[in-house]
Amino acid sequence: MGLVFIISDLIGSEKVKWEKRDFLLSQLKGILNKANEGYSEDFVIQFQIIRGVDEFGAVLGGWSNTFR
Repeated sequence: MGLVFIISDLIGSEKVKWEKRDFLLSQLKGILNKANEGYSEDFVIQFQIIRGVDEFGAVLGGWSNTFR
């Protein structure tokens, strides 16, 4: 069993107006928190925002729930 690194970027987020970035960030944090809670046993490093508002990543301990 190997590690699975997930790095993702929200496509088109650069088009979001500055006044809506806080809303985007709060929505993304909520989604990532749900994933972290629901699959906590799978994570080596839980989902977190790694750059700016729209880039996030995680490290999983294997492939078992990667595509859920």
